[in-house]
Amino acid sequence: MRCSLSTVPRVFRLLSVALIFASFAQLSQLPVLAAPLADDELDPFLSRLLDEINIRRDIVGTPRLSFVPRPANDALNAFLGQTAPAIAWPGPCMHMLVDGGYSWDYVHAATGFDAEARGEVLACPGPEPYWTPDRTAAEWWSSPVHFGVLYGDWDANAVACSAYGTQGSGKKKGLAAALAVLCVTFHE
Repeated sequence: MRCSLSTVPRVFRLLSVALIFASFAQLSQLPVLAAPLADDELDPFLSRLLDEINIRRDIVGTPRLSFVPRPANDALNAFLGQTAPAIAWPGPCMHMLVDGGYSWDYVHAATGFDAEARGEVLACPGPEPYWTPDRTAAEWWSSPVHFGVLYGDWDANAVACSAYGTQGSGKKKGLAAALAVLCVTFHE
């Protein structure tokens, strides 16, 4: 039987996909709990998102992330609330500034939270709520730039996340979908 050169890449892709799915199958059996937002009830969507992010960080071998203090996370919610209308679908989606500052500058100005910002990832708005926690983490996983910020940074140990326009019957279980999702990683 002859093997053409075009089938070799297909075989490697198939084996790679099988290995990734096998890794997820093993990790899904481990109990994974998100660290609660300080001094308040844990948001189910954000909790599930952090769980999904940490599952993938476990695969890579980078340290798990925990949530920043609640006031800092609330400031990121306010930042996304101000910027989301400007990036609303079908317009262009891009990282935004508020009063000339990035999201981490906004968080610092609003709360005094002064951990070192490491990076920002954004799941762009669509015409309807699309971004579930698992879909968001998976899309960031498949993007080299987002992967580097969220999963490949050994120095990141904390994260602030915001979900804009969260809707759906699964809100209490973290299964709802959001119009847009923004996370900023930090080193505390």
